[in-house]
Amino acid sequence: MPTVKEAIKRLKTYDDDVVVAMTVWQVGDITSRADDTGHKISDEEAKEILGQIDHGHDCSMGINWDVIDEYIFSFCYDRDKGVL
Repeated sequence: MPTVKEAIKRLKTYDDDVVVAMTVWQVGDITSRADDTGHKISDEEAKEILGQIDHGHDCSMGINWDVIDEYIFSFCYDRDKGVL
């Protein structure tokens, strides 16, 4: 999962005039969504979930609340079952 510093480094590989579209998701987005859906996670767990999302999301679907919900549910299910 890239930090802002690492994302900036990646972006600097492009010419300044290149047009891009991007969305940024943060730990607070994941923890607040977990709260909204009845799950309790720590900031460290949210970082882990963000890493899973960054490496595993489907590019044809993107990252949206439905995707985030599934990753949170899956993470909490595995955590609560002792798989993690």
